[in-house]
Amino acid sequence: MRKNNRKHRKTLPFVTAAAVLILAGGIAIIIPILEDDQEIMEEAAEYAELAGKVQQEHSAGALPGFTVSPQDDLLSAILDEQEHENNTPAYEQVHPPNEDVTAATPTTAPAISENDPAGLNAAAPQPDADTSAQHFTTHQPTGRPDASPTAAPTMPPAGNTGADLAACQAKNPDFVAWLKIPGTNVNFPVVLSDNTDYYLTHSFTGKQSKLGTLFSLKKTDYETPGRNIAIHHITNTSSGELMFRPLLSYKKQSFYEKHSTIYLDSLYHSAAYKIFAVVNLVKGEWDPSTASFASDADFLAFIRQAQARSLYDTGVEVTAADRILTLITCDRSYAAADGRLIVLAVEQ
Repeated sequence: MRKNNRKHRKTLPFVTAAAVLILAGGIAIIIPILEDDQEIMEEAAEYAELAGKVQQEHSAGALPGFTVSPQDDLLSAILDEQEHENNTPAYEQVHPPNEDVTAATPTTAPAISENDPAGLNAAAPQPDADTSAQHFTTHQPTGRPDASPTAAPTMPPAGNTGADLAACQAKNPDFVAWLKIPGTNVNFPVVLSDNTDYYLTHSFTGKQSKLGTLFSLKKTDYETPGRNIAIHHITNTSSGELMFRPLLSYKKQSFYEKHSTIYLDSLYHSAAYKIFAVVNLVKGEWDPSTASFASDADFLAFIRQAQARSLYDTGVEVTAADRILTLITCDRSYAAADGRLIVLAVEQ
């Protein structure tokens, strides 16, 4: 009995030390995870605040039936995911204020005189250049090829997404478009840049970020526009996938049937797109971001490639006269870090 007691006394310090080391190791693992979650939530709040500031009230014909508040979209998705993973309710949510950065353009009635009862000779009223929703800055995105320093885009500021494009461009000269998929948290600005390393790790406003920024490569022709506008969101972490994670839901045809329309407002063009193919692939096996095609036959070959690879048949037709939008994101469930999901849509 005494020998057993001595053995027990000898092993107790080792067991205690092992328990302390395990506890310390667990804390060392948990703290960075919690810090990452907090950082991602703050970055999501920043994007939500940006959307709230630049998006105007939708007109009667814009996005009918779209009721999700732009401030809540991405942040709610992150909180829901954290609640699911941690099995604990997310009690506190950040809801940035929805500020309208545009003001109504003041108008002045034409002067009426005895000699000019209709006011035809009166000077036309001039809008306030600082507050008019129709006024666009002449500062061009730095990544846009052959940009004229004096030419200003003539795209209506609201378009289909309700985003004030001039306000976005003022925040980041690389800004080129706003992307929205109704009914999902995809409601973000897009930049035109080949500096992908930067936008993988920085937010639209230039802060260090785990979420990154949606981007198009400079080969993408927004101005004409080209036959294929490709928008990427590739990240180094699974957490960063949150911005384009709804795209993974398109692997199910039932989700596609309820969310088949995509809206894109660029500095030059506003359009609605209908999804025609959803493709899984491994990085490098096919280039879905091809921007230019030598002939109609080459473009149609690209379309047939996408349709042949599609996870299901959407029944949507694409012709040689059409233009398409391609969304590209990570899909680690398909091929780890090299997995990609591609959603292709045709302009309506």
